[in-house]
Amino acid sequence: MIKRGAFSENRTKIFFEKKRLWLATFIVVGYSLSLYLFLIYWREMLRYQTIDEYGDMMILSDSENYFYNFFFAGLAILTGLSYAADSLLMTQFRLRG
Repeated sequence: MIKRGAFSENRTKIFFEKKRLWLATFIVVGYSLSLYLFLIYWREMLRYQTIDEYGDMMILSDSENYFYNFFFAGLAILTGLSYAADSLLMTQFRLRG
């Protein structure tokens, strides 16, 4: 029979050092910014491939430009947060040996 409070006794307290939190913040900003700039550059490279025989490129409307910027920024932030969470949580419990 399991006694009362058996699971709460074995909980591991998660403690983050200040240096580690700053590192995670740097990871979020760095990955997000670099991925966002890469995606914007990639979008422009795809636009350059739409040059027709008159030298005109596909021109995005304001709503399309806003949508692409918003989508790429959201994707970049989520990716940066996942890398930061991975570095914070998965490298916290290393076994020494």
